[in-house]
Amino acid sequence: MKLPSPSFSIGVVLMCAVLFVSSVTVAAGAYSTSADNIETIQQEVDQLYLNSDTGSPGGSALVTLGAEADNVAGYEVNLSFDPSVVQFANATGESLSDPVTNVNNKEGWVYLTSSDPEGVADPTIAFLEFRVVGETGDKSPLQFNDGDTLVNNEDLEVYEASNGEIDLSSTTISVAEIGSDQSSDNGDGSSSGDGSSDQSSDDTAGDNSADENSDSQTEPDDSSTGDTAPQDDSSSGMSTLTIVALAFAAGAILVTAIVGSVLYGVRVGRRQ
Repeated sequence: MKLPSPSFSIGVVLMCAVLFVSSVTVAAGAYSTSADNIETIQQEVDQLYLNSDTGSPGGSALVTLGAEADNVAGYEVNLSFDPSVVQFANATGESLSDPVTNVNNKEGWVYLTSSDPEGVADPTIAFLEFRVVGETGDKSPLQFNDGDTLVNNEDLEVYEASNGEIDLSSTTISVAEIGSDQSSDNGDGSSSGDGSSDQSSDDTAGDNSADENSDSQTEPDDSSTGDTAPQDDSSSGMSTLTIVALAFAAGAILVTAIVGSVLYGVRVGRRQ
């Protein structure tokens, strides 16, 4: 019987090795694609919020407009207020450029919009200044009109408040004498109808930084919630790793079997 030459046997082994490496490469590429999809999962805008200082009669009140989101490049906001208590005066951009405004102080609303080419994470969008025309003890709710409120990211993907894609946190501008410890409401509306809120405590003094710290403390909960989708997808990625491992094992067994068969044939041929 004519035995296969050593070069033929080596060629068979090399061909099997190439097939094995190709299968592992394809499986690894499938896992890499899956991982890329996990990383590009988009997160919605979490919240637009307003924080207000307490204003004094004849003075002004400063309101902070901000967002809790990963990528804010533009926005449109329509705010309503009580024109008998405050009048809109000015808006200055902070993390984004100065907004274009359209205001009607007679009816009590102001429309603001701005857009930048690059998105910003958790931006302080703008500072809004209101003139106080009311008296001590007066209050003006400052509320979003969800039908005219939206946010877009740098890819021009739009999130609308009217669709429930944005959580809106309004506020109330309170009027107090200069030197009073009275604080404005924090935007949840819980104390807007309570007369006791006209007298402040040290714990609720009108400090914008305290409101901003409170907002930032809620951010980890939002981010942890947004991470649940990647965790679920990573479990599906593990199944791909399992496929890679099985392909590797099967290829190793195949190569071992072929090499063993060739060597066995060589031994039998020599004995004959």
